[in-house]
Amino acid sequence: MKNIYHLIRLLPTLLLAAGCDSHPPPRLQLVDVVNAPHPYEVYFDADVNVLELHEGKRYQSVTSRMFVCSLEKEPAFEPESDSRSPARGLVELVGERVDGGKKVFRFKTRLLFDKVIGPGQMHSIMSNDEVNALLAPHSRIACKVRVLVFLGHVCLSEMLYIPTSLFKLSSDESSQRRQAGSLAPGER
Repeated sequence: MKNIYHLIRLLPTLLLAAGCDSHPPPRLQLVDVVNAPHPYEVYFDADVNVLELHEGKRYQSVTSRMFVCSLEKEPAFEPESDSRSPARGLVELVGERVDGGKKVFRFKTRLLFDKVIGPGQMHSIMSNDEVNALLAPHSRIACKVRVLVFLGHVCLSEMLYIPTSLFKLSSDESSQRRQAGSLAPGER
């Protein structure tokens, strides 16, 4: 009888924990990086609509959908690791199409690079020169879409590696491009 009581108490937790295991992690493919001054716009395709993960699932409401990047040798994408993740942004659906009989979803994130200042975990947005210095020793940055589900369950996409050269643009180059009018409307 005692074992049944414990099983009944654990059942809701087990049901919540099973949230992301019912489907494979979304696969991501880089489309473009618009390297205007902050925020950087990153466009990527996914094989599922990451904004609809867990929609309509009872007791599993989504609390956050973020694109998170890491420069660590062993990247960690859980919320506890955010102080070590220099870049993140919200995920926005910009279109969908059918390719080879399968749906492909196009997303955009406005990726901000920031740094932790002080013991209170305050974040400050980096300048383009600071981003260039941060990325200089790296050839690529690892990123994932992270979906947080109620009670802290984390769903992650597969890894997407972005060449750091796509982010490197000095403040002077950016100002010159703006003055010359060479930025596309989406870059302004």
